[in-house]
Amino acid sequence: VWGRLMTVAFVEPFDGFDLDRLDPKNPPPAPWTVQPSYPALLEALAADFRKNGYRLHHLIKSIMKSSAYQLSAKFPGEWDDKYTSYYVRKYIRVLTGPELVDTIAAATDKPVGIPYSGMTAKRVKQLVGTEDLGRRGQGPAIDALMQSFYQSNRRTPPPEGNKASTLQAMLMMRSAVVSDRVLASSKGRINELVSSDRSADEIIEEIFLATLARRPTAGAADVARRALEKDRTSGAENLQWALLNTP
Repeated sequence: VWGRLMTVAFVEPFDGFDLDRLDPKNPPPAPWTVQPSYPALLEALAADFRKNGYRLHHLIKSIMKSSAYQLSAKFPGEWDDKYTSYYVRKYIRVLTGPELVDTIAAATDKPVGIPYSGMTAKRVKQLVGTEDLGRRGQGPAIDALMQSFYQSNRRTPPPEGNKASTLQAMLMMRSAVVSDRVLASSKGRINELVSSDRSADEIIEEIFLATLARRPTAGAADVARRALEKDRTSGAENLQWALLNTP
């Protein structure tokens, strides 16, 4: 649970615990070392978990209320890899496949719209597995994009790690899952904005808030404003595409 929320687990991989290498007071013989990166914190979390009736809700809430979870990803000063085990900053995590697709759908206000069990699923996370995406419409494109973001299926194993890849970048730039949703003709957020009487600055701020959950910097707003003044529709489409493809 700590690894899921904090990106870096006490033991990597998180399911590779060696019970003979957990206690710093009883270390294993050389050349073995104590396995957890932060054994004292691991033991404290375990004790608190037991004390509170093994409730996952309590564990998750405790971690998310901690100062460690709430740290910025920025680190003041020069970074040293030996700081990693002390969780002195937030570690960035690449989105999972379902998270990515549902985030794109939310940012563009264009749900996935997959027929499923007599209903239309608006989010990938409403489905049981990738087989429910179907082989029609955008199902194959969604499946391909999700696989590049570590979503396994019965045909291929998932790639390991928490690293951005060239394949991810290429698909984000070229996949219809992204490119179709940024178009005003898709009847999503961009269509609603450019069809309204909102000013260019209001459109820019709305796209930034919906996509990145923050307002634009002055420099970014200036670039976007010039694009919208040149062509309101294509400028808004290009801004939405660019924001979805930022790191």
